Amino acid sequence: MPNALRALALCLPLAGCTIVEEHYHCDTGTDVTTDTDTTDTDSTDTDTTDTDTTPAGDILTDGVYYILYSAWPLIGIDQRPDVDATFDPDGAMLTYLADPVWEAPDFTAMTHHDVYATGTTGIGRHSDGDMTGNFNNVTPLTFTADEGFHYALTQTEITTGPFGKDGEYTLISNTTPTTFGSNGLGTLDHLSIDVVAGDPPQFDVDLQVTVAGEAYTYQSGSYTPLQSGPNFQHFGSGATEAGSLCQPNCTPIIYGVFAEDHDLMMVAWQFMGTDRISGVALLHAP
Repeated sequence: MPNALRALALCLPLAGCTIVEEHYHCDTGTDVTTDTDTTDTDSTDTDTTDTDTTPAGDILTDGVYYILYSAWPLIGIDQRPDVDATFDPDGAMLTYLADPVWEAPDFTAMTHHDVYATGTTGIGRHSDGDMTGNFNNVTPLTFTADEGFHYALTQTEITTGPFGKDGEYTLISNTTPTTFGSNGLGTLDHLSIDVVAGDPPQFDVDLQVTVAGEAYTYQSGSYTPLQSGPNFQHFGSGATEAGSLCQPNCTPIIYGVFAEDHDLMMVAWQFMGTDRISGVALLHAP
C-alpha cells in the first residue's frame, strides 16, 4: 500500500509523530498504528469472558486466517495475511499472531459480540475490556462498551484474478458500529457493493450508518479500488452525508477481500473525522 495512502488511513492526532514504515514513531518512544444486520447492542454486559450472544451459522476454529480489522481507539483499519488465530468454543476470536513482537493481541478479557461465520469465513467484535498481548506498544488498551475491535477472517481468500462476480453483493451479517469514548453504538442500515468482476474489479459502494439519530452515508459511484494482492482498499473523498461525530472532514475508508470462491466479500469500513465510526460486514454474491 502506498505510504501516502497508509498515512491517510493511519492518521492520529498525536504531536511529534513521524511515519516510520508501517508505524507512527512518536517523541514519547511509543510506536502505534492507527491503522450489521445483528441485534446485539448490549453495552451493559460486564461479563468480559464470554460471548454475549448465541453464535450464528458455523463456528470458526484455531488455524491460519486472512484478517481484516477496523478498530478505535489507537488502532485504525488494516489487513494481515496468514495470521495464527485462536477461538473460544463459540467461535469468537481470542488471539491472533501476525508478528510476535509487534502484533499479537489478546482479546480474552473483553466481551465478544456479533459472532457469525459461514464456512471458514466469519466476523466479530470485541468491546468493554482490556486488549492485552502486543499491539505496537499500545497494549494494554482499554475499550469502553461503545468502542470496538471489529474483525473479519477467512481461510479462503481469493489470491488471483479476475476478482468477484458481476452484480450486487448484499449483506449477510455485520457487527454493530462503534464510536470513540461514550458516543454510543450505531446501526448499519445498509451496505451493498456493486461489482464488475476483473483484475482489478470495479466497485460501487452504498454504505448507510446511523449513530445517535444522525445519518452517515457514502455512495461512491463506480471506481477502481486500490489493489494489494487479494485486498482492495478505497479512500473516499468525503461522506455523502455526515453527522456531528464526523466533522469537519469525514473520510470513508473501505477494505474488502473476496472469499469462498468469490461468493463472499469481507468488508472493513470506517468513517474517519473528529471521531471514528467503525465496523465490519460479510456480503454475499448475487
